Amino acid sequence: MLKFCGRSARVLGRVDRIIEESTGKMKTIGSDCIILEGVVCTGEYHRFCPRGIYPYWREIWLQRVEERSTPY
Repeated sequence: MLKFCGRSARVLGRVDRIIEESTGKMKTIGSDCIILEGVVCTGEYHRFCPRGIYPYWREIWLQRVEERSTPY
């Protein structure tokens, strides 16, 4: 996640529930959990895992950026 810090990205969505892979059970996430557009795990620190999953970000870690309008 460190390589994405300081960058801007759009919010792709919120995550309320996930499936725990070790048990196959659905778990509810208690706090705000966000995934960001174009921010995916590259596997560099996880034995080059090819899955490319979205890291989960806590909303409190993120800073809202005003959307720029393009002049015509």
